[in-house]
Amino acid sequence: TYTGFIVLDKGKAGDWKFSHRLEGFSAPVKKIVCDGQGVLWAANPYRGLNRMELDETLTKVSEVRSLTKADGLPSEFGIELQETNGQLLIRSGYQFFTWDVSRQQLSRLDSLFGLPIPKEHGKPIAGSKGEFFWAFPGQVLWFRSDSVAAALPLTMISDNEVVILLDENTYLFCLEDGYALLDRRARPLSPVQGSPLLTRVEVLGREPSLARLDERLVLPPGRKAVVRFQYTFPQYTRIGQFRSQLQGFTDGWSNWETDAAREFTNLPPGNYKFLVQSNLSPAITTYYLTVRAHWYQSRWMWLLYLLLVVGGFAAWERLSQYRLTRQRRSLELQRERELHQQRIQARNEQLQADILNKSRELTNSTASLIRKNEILLQIKEELQSLRAKAGDKSLARYFNSLTRLIDDHISSEHDWEVFESNFNQVHDAFFKKLMAEFSDLTPGDLRLAAYLKMNLSSKEIAPLLNISVRGVENKRYRLRKKMGLPADANLTEIMMGY
Repeated sequence: TYTGFIVLDKGKAGDWKFSHRLEGFSAPVKKIVCDGQGVLWAANPYRGLNRMELDETLTKVSEVRSLTKADGLPSEFGIELQETNGQLLIRSGYQFFTWDVSRQQLSRLDSLFGLPIPKEHGKPIAGSKGEFFWAFPGQVLWFRSDSVAAALPLTMISDNEVVILLDENTYLFCLEDGYALLDRRARPLSPVQGSPLLTRVEVLGREPSLARLDERLVLPPGRKAVVRFQYTFPQYTRIGQFRSQLQGFTDGWSNWETDAAREFTNLPPGNYKFLVQSNLSPAITTYYLTVRAHWYQSRWMWLLYLLLVVGGFAAWERLSQYRLTRQRRSLELQRERELHQQRIQARNEQLQADILNKSRELTNSTASLIRKNEILLQIKEELQSLRAKAGDKSLARYFNSLTRLIDDHISSEHDWEVFESNFNQVHDAFFKKLMAEFSDLTPGDLRLAAYLKMNLSSKEIAPLLNISVRGVENKRYRLRKKMGLPADANLTEIMMGY
């Protein structure tokens, strides 16, 4: 059923009644066969084959094994099951299998009833007393003693071919459009000698032509022609059927049909072999034809195309490697430039920090120098005041000595050298620029310019030069005049601009 198996009991009156359902299996089943070991085989309507063993009470499926491609089946779809002469037959595609009990696995069959299995999609059906049938689309072959007794032009129901032995001498065939009876006592049709005859090979199209039957047909390249084959069988007492194929173009034999002609269109370049067979004889008639290819479709050109493709891939690979190398090199150069810029930036930052520190040190040392000179000037003024109050000429020599000592420390060249050294570390090109533009500047002018560069006022500069504020203003005036600056020009801002 669609949901598994049910068990029916046959009553005393011969009627069948529902008994119970087999537990352990609930998949839909298309056909079920019981082999000689009491094992049930079930084929799914769509996909699947199952082997099932029942328990002793026949109420439950105790073991289920699903067989797949891993077990040797070429396909898991459309599995067919049948029991023929006590043998389980499993058909998958065009191949037949049975179950090897000793090895517990599928075993492929190469022959049935002592004959090789045909490559066409057919179904073997066992008959009576060594007879059997092969059902094909449009034809049924009746075998007696391992030979064909007759080819019956019958069309049976696909995938449901049934032949029933009504009595000792009569077979019933279930057809698509009715039924047929076969009397076993009828004299078998003797096999016909000979083979189908090709009567005409036409090339249809814009320029129709007839081909010779005794040589290969060769069509020029690019011709979109229709090739038509006509044939017959030299047996006029029977009505035969034909099947044909064009090897290299069709997938296999056509169905059996009474039409004695076949057409083929749009044949690509290549070599072909036309085969035709009648159901009245196993002989096959062969005809060869060739469709030539354009020059650009020849084997040498395909080889050239292959070489071009391979060469193109090789060139593309080399170009990709070259681009990758260039990109990698560009990234490396960019990385090096970035690292170089980072080093320059770090060095500049360090230089700026050093300059800032030195500028701070210069400012501090200048402030200390100013403070020192201011204190010395105050001491000098106090000494002069004490000298005036004392009035003792004998002490004048000591006052003069102390005053000269104070003046020497205020105007110390050592202090200037230290200042100049620190100043040049911060403003290394200041004096060079001034001397390049104003070559007549004196060392005193340069010293004043340096103090102005430090943004010192006249009051702060006076102790450094050991002169009065008025004296500093006079020096500023003379420096402005040497530089050719107007009277209202801010000398400090100009110096800070150098």
